[in-house]
Amino acid sequence: MTDAELPAAALRVILKRAVEASYHRLSVDGDTSTNDTLVLLANGASGVRPEAKELARVEEKITGVMEHLAQAIARDGEGAKKFVTIEVSGAPSDDAAARLARAIANSPLVKPPSPAPTRIGAASFPPPATPVWSSIPAKPISGCKASLSAAAAWPRHFPKPN
Repeated sequence: MTDAELPAAALRVILKRAVEASYHRLSVDGDTSTNDTLVLLANGASGVRPEAKELARVEEKITGVMEHLAQAIARDGEGAKKFVTIEVSGAPSDDAAARLARAIANSPLVKPPSPAPTRIGAASFPPPATPVWSSIPAKPISGCKASLSAAAAWPRHFPKPN
């Protein structure tokens, strides 16, 4: 919730992009929750109406909060011991990078405590008959690289709420 005055159309666009950058990038055992709801409200109580050039900053802050909350969902997952981040570089588009990262995150080949790089590669380019890859070319994305980093579910710099 924000107390800024934001037009509904602008709020809708901000929410859509922030969800794509946060909750839609989350994978907890490859499942999608059917029980979650997300609402973004702008009640205008402050009387502050951001100008068009300030909306990017508002969007950045809302996205940051949503990324933090999405990570908290993964860190709070039942039995969560590790929080893994997948970074993709060199992809031709954000969509291609997201699809590659999701394929890696959801692959059982990458689930061991310390997956070998060959397993990450295998998860990145499965056989073309794999249903999740039906819209992705079977050949590697030129110049695209993926890397994994893992940390304890609740490292010191991200304190677990009580």
